[in-house]
Amino acid sequence: PHHLSYLSSVNIIPGMKSRISLVRIKSSEEREIITSWEVDRVPYMHSFAATKNYVVFFACPYFINVKKMVRYAIPERSLDWEQESPTILYVVHIKSGKVVTMMTDNVFMMHQINAFERDGVIIVDISAYPNPDFVKNLEMKNLLDPIKRNQFNTRASVRRYTITLNTQTVVWKTFRDTETAPCASALDLPTINEFYRYRPYCFAYGVALKCNNVSLSDIAIVKKDLCGRGRDKMWKIANHYAVEAWFIPEPGGGKYEDDGYLVLPVLNGEAKSSYLAFIDARSMEMVNSAEIPMIVPFNLHGRFFDDLL
Repeated sequence: PHHLSYLSSVNIIPGMKSRISLVRIKSSEEREIITSWEVDRVPYMHSFAATKNYVVFFACPYFINVKKMVRYAIPERSLDWEQESPTILYVVHIKSGKVVTMMTDNVFMMHQINAFERDGVIIVDISAYPNPDFVKNLEMKNLLDPIKRNQFNTRASVRRYTITLNTQTVVWKTFRDTETAPCASALDLPTINEFYRYRPYCFAYGVALKCNNVSLSDIAIVKKDLCGRGRDKMWKIANHYAVEAWFIPEPGGGKYEDDGYLVLPVLNGEAKSSYLAFIDARSMEMVNSAEIPMIVPFNLHGRFFDDLL
């Protein structure tokens, strides 16, 4: 199978437009441009959503400022956030390359959770933020300050976007939390059962920082029931710092969507050591762990790879 990526071409010549291209990766050496379109300014886009037939870009109004880029050569200082501007959606038909442009409310996102087509519409789930301020606040001077690090907002909010191409309309909604997992909708760094990629699904898993809405270091691994059947759950241990998990399905895919395990490294702040946690994705209980012979510092992303030998 081929992979999809995108290319932002920033034009530094005043008055000339920049471009965004959807790229098909055919091999380690071969690339093919599916389509390209011009934009006045290039937005920062960390990821994009895809279904079996479409790619959906959320062009949040966080734009590359060429003058600042040349002057400072620091990525964070070269981006301008426009709180009053809408977010632009570029919906690309993969086979034909046709691009449909739509607008929705102002939002910032870094990670999509899943996307699929149903009854003539496109459903996209994302981890949404009101602005990118939390990214700017993740500096060592703030993280090392026990007061400052608990003052800025790091909580995401899971949103579901329904995109109707025939009428070119976009609507979105959020999800309520339950008492059993009060921060389940605040997940980011999402993972799902990959057998349900591009398909209707129910469960998203992820990391919820500041779960108690007080302390940044109160971190939970959460399970969000997007089908609204009250099956939210979470796993956390005080002073244990979990990072991005990866869902490993049971061999053969299992009978149910949540038949599998979440695998992730955890930093034990009390023992000053790290371990690999194995969490039952259905019960959200740790069923096993393995000590890691070194300290793995708290990070963001993780990934599981099948044995290639």
